[in-house]
Amino acid sequence: MKLFCWMIGAGSDAFSVSMAPDDTIDDLKDAICVKQSDDLANVQANKIKLFPARINDEWVGADKVETLLENPTLARELLAKPLLSTKRLRKVFHDDLGEDVVHVLVKMPENEKNKLILATIQKQRVVHEMQRKIEEEQQKADVAFQEAERIANIPAKRKRDWTILNNAIASKQGKDGNTAFSAVEYESLPKRFRIDDGEVTQGPFHKLMTEANGIDDNSLDELMKTLEVKSWAYNDPTTNEATRVQFMSAIFEHVVHMFKKAGKDSERVRLSIQSKLAGSFVKANGVVDFLISRGKKTVCVVEAKDWNFKKGSAQSVLGMEVAAEINNEEHVYGVVTNYVEWRFLKRTDDGIERFSDGIPENVSTRDDVNRIAGRLHAILDD
Repeated sequence: MKLFCWMIGAGSDAFSVSMAPDDTIDDLKDAICVKQSDDLANVQANKIKLFPARINDEWVGADKVETLLENPTLARELLAKPLLSTKRLRKVFHDDLGEDVVHVLVKMPENEKNKLILATIQKQRVVHEMQRKIEEEQQKADVAFQEAERIANIPAKRKRDWTILNNAIASKQGKDGNTAFSAVEYESLPKRFRIDDGEVTQGPFHKLMTEANGIDDNSLDELMKTLEVKSWAYNDPTTNEATRVQFMSAIFEHVVHMFKKAGKDSERVRLSIQSKLAGSFVKANGVVDFLISRGKKTVCVVEAKDWNFKKGSAQSVLGMEVAAEINNEEHVYGVVTNYVEWRFLKRTDDGIERFSDGIPENVSTRDDVNRIAGRLHAILDD
């Protein structure tokens, strides 16, 4: 005869053992310990108790065992009388054994039951941990594949130029294999990444800068009021770096806000302070003082600390190259400024273009502010 058994508290499914009618309950215990050796390896067969899985003279359906055992009244009825070890199986299982039912409930010694519950929980944790690690490895593999695919799609010339750049700044690499923007001197940049040839005098960027129309009167009025308040509070906008940032940020904030007022928010214009940028193919990372973005269009703003425009330009250029890699965009813009002098930069695969402007020291005239803000707005609106 084939008997289906259910181990109480094991959290597992029913299992079967094949027995002869003249076997005893003691033989059945031995067979159960052999069949469930993983769970009962250290349990003596005579220590387990067996109960007939019958309610109202009917065998319990396999799909109802757990529910019945959770009911205190029915559980007491099911576990009221254990089967005697000396009893022959034919004396207990003499009726129709039925289909999809359980015949025997197996109860372990309490201490072994607790061990089994703990072992089951530990197994589940191990399985969950393995699944988590598999998912992590799969995610890493997916990221690596996407990264390889992304790098494969970078134009060949851009990769060649970046390889030259990486070699030029390699001496300043940190332990992670990347070079910090702030560690690079302007003179160490390859010629392709420098702006030694002076101001741009023709081409799309020159046209964009020279034809910029300024900003609308309402926005300019609001910006001038903000600058007037700051001028009254701080007196001299060039006193120190922190003060200069107050005046720069006012221009950036008002220009960014213009896009919301104009209903051009489908590509949200965002302004970030102390924004971190990290390249993958470009072995450089660092912080730009401000990052202005509209969709994939990016402007890397660096303050020319101590009026050192070469150092600021190096940081802005590296930020632009990393942004070009991240967004897979040829054109990235930069600004290097100490609030008095403004150098607008445009990165292309051919080089870095520069257009300079300024605000007279200690005087934030309406025309000067309008011109600077208008050029930044033109870059974002282009």
